[in-house]
Parts: sequence; structure tokens; C-alpha cells
Amino acid sequence: MRILKNFLLCFFCYLILLSGNFFFLTKAKAISKYITFNYAQVLEEEVYLYKTNLSTFAQNAYFEIPKTYFVRLLSNIDETFYKAQYQNYVGFVIKNKVTPVEQIPITPFLNNITFRVYAQDGLKLISSPFSSLNPTVVSTLPALPTLNYISKITADELVKDRGYTWFYCSYQEKEGYVYAGYCDNLTPIPLNNEVVTVISNPFEIQDNEYLYSLINLSPFLKAVIIICVCLPCLIIIFLLFKPFKIKKTHLNNTKNYKAQKTKTINQIQKVIEEDDTI
Repeated sequence: MRILKNFLLCFFCYLILLSGNFFFLTKAKAISKYITFNYAQVLEEEVYLYKTNLSTFAQNAYFEIPKTYFVRLLSNIDETFYKAQYQNYVGFVIKNKVTPVEQIPITPFLNNITFRVYAQDGLKLISSPFSSLNPTVVSTLPALPTLNYISKITADELVKDRGYTWFYCSYQEKEGYVYAGYCDNLTPIPLNNEVVTVISNPFEIQDNEYLYSLINLSPFLKAVIIICVCLPCLIIIFLLFKPFKIKKTHLNNTKNYKAQKTKTINQIQKVIEEDDTI
């Protein structure tokens, strides 16, 4: 009988684990529809990645998205905007400025482009190329540094007749804008010539932003979710084992009591026999 109970217990635990695996595999298959994001290609100049979907002014933009490259579409916001990602930057793009495609591009983003700041006294990396936004200094650059180019934007003319172009770039893990009028040695920017298929509706399900946020939770929150999922199973297994543990303890106590009782009786009998002998 005891063997049968242990077998049923193990079988029940196996069913719990099996059902959990089946649940997560099913959900993973469903979620895969959401996390395989579509891409959209930029086929013209001056297409911006905006910080918010409240304005299309350049002051609301991070930078231009390089022509022929792509953004990853995250969600369908409204009739005007997609929420999109370029490299590590999440923002918004105007729908009629980008072309959704069916394929996942091999090289969606521009990479490995550098340039040099040739100002003899160095230059400041600032938070915005627009003086009206009261930019702050992100970093002070040394003389003749090489910076990583991310993109560009048309903004204030810092020096007369040197143009309105600013580079958005990174230097020693800090990011900001520098005036292109003081820069040179920009690596030639190649066109992306990948062959892609244009599609009209990139979202079969209109909004996957919630699952995108879920996937990008912090490691701490992911750990909390895993614990919350596993804890009920552990509690159930503990409660199933607990009665057997109590019963086993009770049986051991009973055996010990009987053994002690027998030992005590034997000792009494021995004492009586010794007294009779005397």
C-alpha cells in the first residue's frame, strides 16, 4: 500500500512538471508571434526617430535614420506613428516615411562608422544641438579624438557658413551631439542594398508593445516572476510529502517507545530475579 502511495505521489509530481512545461512551451509559441518584430526600411532623407509621438519638429527628434537602413517596428501607435527601434534607441517614426518589409534584414542598422574632431582645443559633447532646448555638456572631448558615428541631424548653425549639420555620436560610453563643422575623416557611409519584400500591414495583431515590455523586464523582475511561478508547485509538493513525513515520524516514535518499554520491563524482571536469588 505504501509503495502504491509513493508511486501515485511521484506520478502526480511528474504530471505537475509536465503540465508546466507544456504550458510554457505553448505560451512560448504564442509569444513568438509577438517578438518576431517586423522591420521597415527608410528610402528617403530626413526621416527622423522621434522621442515622443506628440510632435514632428526636429527638436523632438533623436536623429535622422540613415537612408536605406531599417527600424524595427515595435507597435502600432495610431494613424500617424509606429513605435520603433533603431540600434538601442526606442522612439517613434511617421508611418508614411518608412516602408514595412517582410524579411528580417541582415544588417538593419548602420555600424562601425567613425569620424574625428579636429578642433585644437577639443570640443564639447552636448545633450542637444538646439540652443532653445538649453543643452548641457555631456563630456569635454580632448584634441583630435575619434568618435563613433550614430547618425546626424539638421539643427542650429554654430559657425557661419559651416552648415547646420550635427553628428549624434558616442565617446567612452557617453552619447551626445557635436557640431559637424569641426569634424572630418568621416568613414564613407555605404548604402544597404539588401533585397526585401514590401508588405502593407506589418502587424497581424495590432499591438505587441505589452509583450515587448515584458520581454525587456529587468533581471530582478524576471527572477521574481520565475519564483512566483515555481513557488506554488513547491508548496504543493511539500504539502503532499508532509503527511508521509509526519506518519513516518509517528511510526519511529512508536517503535522507539515500544523498544524502550521492552527494555524497561526486561530490566525490572532482571532486578526481581536478582532479589529472589538473594
